Amino acid sequence: MGVSIEDYRAAIGLFHCTCSKRKSSTYINYNYYTYLEILKINLHCSFYVFSLACLQSINPKIDIIFLLFVLHFILIVGNIEPNPGPDENNISSTPSSVRFSEIDKSISICNLNIRSIRNKLEFLNNFTDEFDVLAVTETHLDPSVSEDQLKLDSFNNIIRKDRNNFGGGLMIYVKDDIGISSEKAN
Repeated sequence: MGVSIEDYRAAIGLFHCTCSKRKSSTYINYNYYTYLEILKINLHCSFYVFSLACLQSINPKIDIIFLLFVLHFILIVGNIEPNPGPDENNISSTPSSVRFSEIDKSISICNLNIRSIRNKLEFLNNFTDEFDVLAVTETHLDPSVSEDQLKLDSFNNIIRKDRNNFGGGLMIYVKDDIGISSEKAN
């Protein structure tokens, strides 16, 4: 299970400029389109300031400081650009399932911060078939919940450490065909 292009774009962001070092000073190289974007933002800023001045001349009760704060916030947020995603030249055309099909001893592991597992068992049953080991944190369980209530369709081996206070808790589901052993730590 990989990361979708939308998740990648949201996590990485877009950087329009490249930084280089020259004689212990950093300079930034912008491309032509970046200059156009900066010009566009400056024109928008000028228009907004002019509009604010017109509004205050019409109605002096308008709070110009608040409107300038909103303008400043819009300008800060305006620097977010759509992310182009990963370089298509570096992406393999071979699906990962084909590339890893030759590896017999591979194991797939998923780690989820579930924040209370009790009402999410159906969700886990629907998407965990492709994993061999499923580690779940923040289970919010106590010893009153039996393991029979927590079984998933494709996992019968369960290792759990319940919370002793608010929050917390850890549970590890392991498929039957994987040998496991559990030891208590001192």
